[in-house]
Amino acid sequence: MYYPQVIGGDVRLQIDEVGVPRSICMRMTVPEIATLFNQKRLQEKIIKGPDELGGALYIEKKYDGDRLDLMYVGNKRVIASQLQLGDTVERMLEDGDLVSCYFYNFNELF
Repeated sequence: MYYPQVIGGDVRLQIDEVGVPRSICMRMTVPEIATLFNQKRLQEKIIKGPDELGGALYIEKKYDGDRLDLMYVGNKRVIASQLQLGDTVERMLEDGDLVSCYFYNFNELF
């Protein structure tokens, strides 16, 4: 995905961190495969869904590759309880995630 944004400094960020706007964090996803160690945390993100910061947007089932859009799911608790090991949950960005940035030289654009 391509999200052009202006990045500014912030005293609350470390030197190796970049601030990402909340609206972008809620649309960009990080695929995370369900394991014994993160299954409960991913289930909580599924319950939050796509409308709450820190939620998840999609689930891809391991056994058949079906992709479920959580925007159109009524009861997210049922879907969360059906999460199996190996399923991929596309969750929203959170603190500590790596993002790829490209910095334009605006003099080259004109």
